[in-house]
Amino acid sequence: MATILLGAAGAALGSSIGGSLLGVSAAALGRAAGASLGGLIDQKLSGQQNRTIESGKIDSFRLQSGTEGAPIGRATGRNRIAGQVIWASDFVEAIASNTSGGGKFNTKPTVTTQAYSYSISLALALCEGEIVKVGRIWADGQEISRSDLAMTVYAGTADQEPDLTIASLEGVDKTPAFRGTAYVVFDNLQLANFGNRVPQFNFEVFRRAEPKNIERTTVNDLLQGVALMPGSGEYVLATTPVNYSADYGVNQSANVHTNRGQADIIHALDDLSTDLPNANSVLLVSSWFGDDLRCGSCNLEPKVEQLEIDGAQMPWNVSGTSRWVAREVSKDDGRPVFGGTPSDQSVLEAIAAISSQGKDVVFYPFVMMDIQQGNGLTDPWGGVEQAVIPWRGRVTASVAPGRNGTPDKTASIREEIDAFFGNAQVSEFTPIGQTVQFTGSQQWSYRRFILHYAHLCALAGGVDAFCIGSELRGLTSLRDEVSLFPVVEHLIKLADDVRQILGPDTKIGYAADWTEYFGYQPADGSGDLFFHLDELWSHDNIDFVGIDNYMPLSDWRDSSDHLDVGWGFNANLDYLKSNIEGGEGFDWYYASVFDREAQIRTPITDGAYDEPWVYRYKDIRNWWQQWHFDRIAGVRQSGPTTWQPQSKPIWFTEFGFPAVDKGTNQPNVFIDPKSSESSAPYFSNLEQDPVLQANGLRAVSEYWSDDNLNPDSTVYEGKMVDIAKAHVWAWDARPWPDFPLRTNVWSDGKNYALGHWLSGRLGGADLAMVVAEICEICGLTNYDVSALNGIVNGLWLKGSETGREALQILMTAYDFSCVEDQGVLVFASVVSSKVATVTTTNLVVSNDDQDHFAITRNASEAVVEHVSLGFWDSDQDYQFGQLEARKYTVNQPAQLRYELPLVLRKSEASKIVDRQLHHNSFAKNSIEFKLPMSELSVAVGDVVQIDEAPQIGRFRIESIEEQGYRIVQAVRIRSGREVSRSVENVASVLTEVVAPNPIFAKFVDLPRLSDTDGEIGPYIAITAKPWPGGGAVFSSVGGDEYSLEYVTYERTTIGTSLQVLPKAEAHRWSESDLLVELTSGSLSSVTEENLLNGANLVAIRGTDDDQWEIFQYQYAELQQNGSYVLSRFLRGQFGTDTLTPSVHPVGSELVFIKPSLGQMQLPPAMLNTEKAVRYGATNLPLNSDHFTNAEIQVLGVGARPFAPVHLRQRKLESGDIVLSWIRRTRAIGDFWAASEVPLDETEQAYRVTFYLGDQAIRSADASQPSYTYTLAEQNVDGVFGSIQVSVAQISEIYGPGLETRISVNV
Repeated sequence: MATILLGAAGAALGSSIGGSLLGVSAAALGRAAGASLGGLIDQKLSGQQNRTIESGKIDSFRLQSGTEGAPIGRATGRNRIAGQVIWASDFVEAIASNTSGGGKFNTKPTVTTQAYSYSISLALALCEGEIVKVGRIWADGQEISRSDLAMTVYAGTADQEPDLTIASLEGVDKTPAFRGTAYVVFDNLQLANFGNRVPQFNFEVFRRAEPKNIERTTVNDLLQGVALMPGSGEYVLATTPVNYSADYGVNQSANVHTNRGQADIIHALDDLSTDLPNANSVLLVSSWFGDDLRCGSCNLEPKVEQLEIDGAQMPWNVSGTSRWVAREVSKDDGRPVFGGTPSDQSVLEAIAAISSQGKDVVFYPFVMMDIQQGNGLTDPWGGVEQAVIPWRGRVTASVAPGRNGTPDKTASIREEIDAFFGNAQVSEFTPIGQTVQFTGSQQWSYRRFILHYAHLCALAGGVDAFCIGSELRGLTSLRDEVSLFPVVEHLIKLADDVRQILGPDTKIGYAADWTEYFGYQPADGSGDLFFHLDELWSHDNIDFVGIDNYMPLSDWRDSSDHLDVGWGFNANLDYLKSNIEGGEGFDWYYASVFDREAQIRTPITDGAYDEPWVYRYKDIRNWWQQWHFDRIAGVRQSGPTTWQPQSKPIWFTEFGFPAVDKGTNQPNVFIDPKSSESSAPYFSNLEQDPVLQANGLRAVSEYWSDDNLNPDSTVYEGKMVDIAKAHVWAWDARPWPDFPLRTNVWSDGKNYALGHWLSGRLGGADLAMVVAEICEICGLTNYDVSALNGIVNGLWLKGSETGREALQILMTAYDFSCVEDQGVLVFASVVSSKVATVTTTNLVVSNDDQDHFAITRNASEAVVEHVSLGFWDSDQDYQFGQLEARKYTVNQPAQLRYELPLVLRKSEASKIVDRQLHHNSFAKNSIEFKLPMSELSVAVGDVVQIDEAPQIGRFRIESIEEQGYRIVQAVRIRSGREVSRSVENVASVLTEVVAPNPIFAKFVDLPRLSDTDGEIGPYIAITAKPWPGGGAVFSSVGGDEYSLEYVTYERTTIGTSLQVLPKAEAHRWSESDLLVELTSGSLSSVTEENLLNGANLVAIRGTDDDQWEIFQYQYAELQQNGSYVLSRFLRGQFGTDTLTPSVHPVGSELVFIKPSLGQMQLPPAMLNTEKAVRYGATNLPLNSDHFTNAEIQVLGVGARPFAPVHLRQRKLESGDIVLSWIRRTRAIGDFWAASEVPLDETEQAYRVTFYLGDQAIRSADASQPSYTYTLAEQNVDGVFGSIQVSVAQISEIYGPGLETRISVNV
């Protein structure tokens, strides 16, 4: 347990952290409390006797409040905040009226429906101080899109102006600006979606600590460039929302995976601008795929993720190749191993989006190798087969250099290299629309790859820089028979061609691997040394020397006796900087794996010519400043290469560090179980370490930003290393936290924790800055935080805490101490404390002492052996999390319980509880010894060990009392590195993303299904997958102005048949069955009684004439694949018996009739007219691109009379034929008590039609359910034998309805 040791200077830490709601500080009261609190010393919590020790308290609920005078909290890092209501308008009521019924043909009464909705404007205070941004927003616990809100964010600046919405209602002179307070204002917030009430809002707030008296630049501000990856994903770079659309509104979003709305890359770029405000250069990555490590056999082509469905808004096309002719990327367990190549249009959109933010675009064509297990390909490096997903730098000759049979150093190598590069010419590319068409021979080659993207960048209006390749290490070193480098020649030609395409304003370069840029030294014992890329670097059309810089900055081990242990800890900034131009690769190297294990370091020397820099990959300075001389067989050539010293700036096209333990030992490796390249850094225990990652980035950025270390060129205006073009790998185009948490979408999300990603890792605050700010709030300016290391993900102080309490929270979590030294509060991380050795010969032994030192072991009952921690879980939408650690002993252990108002990852939380448990276990032992007054260098907080008794461990000094000598008391601490327990990643609580996709609407013309339904309008079936929460239909007669026609918040169940359904007799049980597949929803069986009462209705359409049969099913049996078997039918319901075809084929459409089925309410005058409709999700505006326009024909099937039944004939002696029938009704037909069913028409009328073959020969109307076909009419018609007669009831609105036929013998 870290301690606070304060004297008079620390008394101010009793001051309250927060001001009141209106900015009135409570610091005066805090200082009064500090007078009594500041002098107290927390010796160690293990000394407490309580069984339960509580420290800190966090609220379990985030609820909005509006209490006058309440303190306003202070957020640091990222937090989820409810906010406090500081202003609200009156509610505004809106009434929408809808009138139905009445009219000439409608005898129903006129009904007017009024719908009430409400809105309000209000302001919510978020926190004290200036914030960086507001991220996600939750309403009643559900994440919502900001695009749905008219919301203004005020960052809390000192000069912010009053809000216009408030001023318009309250008056400008009565509207405060709330300066120094971050707040949001909702303008006319519509409450209908929240149940006509104000919901509980939560806001993700990002704020940096900003102390005034400390000169410390954060990593966020240091970084000036980033690489935007992954570079694979068909629409990952598109700013247009794209979805894969199937039938019935089944949509899968391609690039909207956040509930914030809009395309993923838009949010990723917005986050980039706020988290890295000075990152003004973006390396834009786009990938093609290679399929063989042998360059002469390697196709390099764009690939897609699937061949089933194209992007609805942006059909995939790359280099004139559509989805349907492209090849798929490999798959693993049915999922694509990679994202596909970004579509050309998406690349254009990404360039435009980056440029619109005022950032430079450095285009970076990227080669990914799609080679999988079981490939059977001959491995040029000698393996059984080629490695799985290898690094592009392993592409080489058909047999790698140094192996028997290699074509390296022979004339034949040029054939293989020429095949790899191909012969695509600049003139063979033509811009067409949003892509570039290739008209040359259909070869997939490197030249086509590079020239395609050069033309695409030109189509985009140009880019600031263009890389013609990267890390082709296995290719650039290949030599022909006279030791020339053909790949370098090809790259030079490409540079010339790209210059022709992009013009003089675009910087052109090549990004060499850090082991490649400085030269080639064949491992063949020849003594040869070539500056093989110098012809490229010196070429006129190459503007910069690109280095993908993953050079090691440490050689750290966990042991206490390794060679670098004197630096104290791995993340020591001075240690990391010392290895930029020093350490491995500069001063020394490891000659073997054994040497590395044993730390046997071999100095890098050059006995022949005293130019050791030629062997030092880290000696960028000398490489840049010196003339270069090749060596053949160890002999330095007399003339230099074409490189001119200081002639080109150096860009770190890539650099970065994984966020893993000892990541700076080996920054170039990464962990991805799918790839053969997957590896942990040397000696890593695979613990996550974002602090080391941040310090590595800081070390490189600060070092090369130092004018004294980064020389000016005498040839061009600029520095040797252009730090403005140092691109950190990597920022993801998929926004955090959706990436990495949505692993169901992106399988590589599992690699994030230990990877190179910066997204989501820079929203926290520098621990030193946080502590400094707390001190300054309390009025302290004499403090020293230079020895603090750490990142505070999030800290929320309610405003009532004292500075002391705030620091105690941080000290508990981040393990640092605070001591007062000559009036200065000195803070130091325990991990950074160097170990001092106390020699026993220098100890004072008084007359009462028996030994040089005394060790005391505390009683076990006073030792905490159960620690629990409550915190806000950063990966679970900031929900409350809890972790425990305990030791099981025979004694009842004391419990230490923390509730810290901190945002933590579970791995961080587990480290805290383990540390506290072990601290208290080790703190059973304390030591006391005496030092002479001359030993003034030993201070409180130092870590010491006794030279003659190292086995007793290390101790941290807790107090020093001076009585003629210095009496030192110290407690034992752990001597080894903390290793957190493995914590299982639990499933993300991120809500399902409902992207703004089109819905499916089916306008189904069915008979009137109930007596209250309209007769004219079609029924409306609406569905979508995923379901956006509601669907709305708007209609217009003229197509210009639309009015709401129908809205539903429940989707209709729609399906298709998977087998034929034969015709069956209506109104009788049919024992056949039907296999159906649903788009959504579920089905259930019913009893026969319920069926006869109208349950389980379904409409089926098997033809294109829009004629629907309605039937009922009693049983629905769910199948293993999600389909259903329907059985025991009643066919031809609701008068559709005459519409039953001989068979409903496979693929027939089914609409399951449930309450969610709506209907358009249309007047009779609309019959047989066209009506314009527009439909879409209720959470989208009417003008959204995701609304669908359609024209529907109003058929009025609800007014169509049913076909008469029991049509009979009777021939009289006179020869007349009497036809009779029984009419049916569409309304109240099941009322058995009546003597006759209601007519449901204004008058009784029928149409009788006589057919001879297919030709109608007579038509007559009847006013009664009978008609006499007289002999005279028969003679006029000239019929003899069998004829057909049909009868249909006539509706005054609809006309003749469905008919019944009978054969009549004349």
